[in-house]
Amino acid sequence: MNYGNISEMVLNRSVLKHIRKYNKIIEGGAAAGNDAALLDIRENEGLLVAEGYSDSAELPKGFDISSGDTAYIDCLYMAYIRACNNLYAMDGSPEFISVKLIMGSEVREGYVRSMMKNLSDRTAEAKVAIIGGDTKITEAMRPEFLAASVTACGCLNLSDSDTSSETSADCKRDDTYSTTDRISDHKISRKISVGDHVIIAGYAGLYGAAVLSKKHHEYLRERFAESYIDRVSINDIRMLSIEKAALAAYGSGAKRVHDVSFGGVYAAVYQIAEAADLGVKVRHEDIPIRQETIELSEVLGINPYMLCSTGSLVIAAAADKAESVAEAIRRETGLSAYDAGEFTKEKLRSVYSNNFRLNRVIDMPDGDELFNVYINM
Repeated sequence: MNYGNISEMVLNRSVLKHIRKYNKIIEGGAAAGNDAALLDIRENEGLLVAEGYSDSAELPKGFDISSGDTAYIDCLYMAYIRACNNLYAMDGSPEFISVKLIMGSEVREGYVRSMMKNLSDRTAEAKVAIIGGDTKITEAMRPEFLAASVTACGCLNLSDSDTSSETSADCKRDDTYSTTDRISDHKISRKISVGDHVIIAGYAGLYGAAVLSKKHHEYLRERFAESYIDRVSINDIRMLSIEKAALAAYGSGAKRVHDVSFGGVYAAVYQIAEAADLGVKVRHEDIPIRQETIELSEVLGINPYMLCSTGSLVIAAAADKAESVAEAIRRETGLSAYDAGEFTKEKLRSVYSNNFRLNRVIDMPDGDELFNVYINM
């Protein structure tokens, strides 16, 4: 099997097939394309639960993809970002988290201490409580490796979970508009239908390109100027969070938001269509991507649209809402966001371009290009 997310085929036949239905799950849950699960825990109250993962093969010790005055990005903090993003994709936000660390015998205490200090500082700023976790040393992992997993939870009021109430795109998740205040605004995302449009926001492969620019810096500097490579760094850690973009999307009429991460934009497009049991056609020109990401990917021999894209979103909206959703995201976040295609009755997932005579099938997701770079130095 390839590194990254387990392939969709193996996931379906060897994992999801054996999970029994749980009648307390009212949205999301264990299925490809679902970012979180919404549980009906009491009358009119739900619990959102989501997971996030990273490891030291992705972000080794002492390895920082950020630039400027931003928080340090280690693998534990990356797992936290992804868990939170999965909640934001369900129109929720984190209130408390649990942390799991699994490591080899040669991982130093100082490394663990620095990651926990970083996470503790960041969660305190966000008013998110760390309520527990688990830490293990195992022979099943390479001695110098560490894997981090974060479970994030948030409570939601379900009494207004219909289409009658809409959250304003101008609302912010801050001290004056907390999770407690906004749970009554929550509405369960509506079913995606044939003819609905796909909006893609954020930049394809941006995060993965930042990681690879550090991992293969010596190789890349033979082909690019140092200043050009530096442009691939994450200059603001907030670019990795989909919080504001998801809020703007739902507030302007989006039906569903899906967090893009491992497998890249192609995987996310495939997954949101698979979850809706529909096909999808996406215009190549309307997938936001930076030129630096394209050129770096060409040199490294990978597909940037299949490269880890934490911080990006794939969104479903009715045809008459699509442009307003894209505009709200651009206005509220400064991210690129485009109406990029539509869902179809035919269950083919594809990307096309009239300009470049492109028409290719988006394959079932399998791994991530982040782990497919092979260079002979």
